[in-house]
Amino acid sequence: MPDKQSFIDIIGKLVISAVAVFLIQQVAHEVGHAIMCLVLGGRIEYFFVGLSYGHVICNIANIPLFITIQRISGGIFAAIILFTIQKKVETFWWELRTVNLAFIYVNISIAFLEGFFFSFYVLNRDKVSYLFLPFFFLSVYQIVFRDLERLRARDE
Repeated sequence: MPDKQSFIDIIGKLVISAVAVFLIQQVAHEVGHAIMCLVLGGRIEYFFVGLSYGHVICNIANIPLFITIQRISGGIFAAIILFTIQKKVETFWWELRTVNLAFIYVNISIAFLEGFFFSFYVLNRDKVSYLFLPFFFLSVYQIVFRDLERLRARDE
């Protein structure tokens, strides 16, 4: 059974990890939209990244495929950046890997919502942030229990 200090350490590492990964993914998500806007021949009219949300206004040809690709690009780009980080921090805190993996899942989900259910996404943007919670628990399961199995196998 973990003692009180180790519990406080875990919570502290989770908070630090969540803040760091959130800021990285927030910027990467909006940069992904902006890059794809330019790649598709558009012009960036407005670019903003804040703590609670980000926004890119892209003046792009009114071609449905281009618009969908540009909407999907933010989440996909952020997921790629976070996946790259995930591979680099394999031996780092499990708390960081857990939070990072959860944000990978969230960004893929948001890419899907932005690309194919844009009206729903815009009208329910405040509720979309609740996606993080189930993905966080899925990430804890994947990382912690996978590591426990590996540790048990090593000890046998």
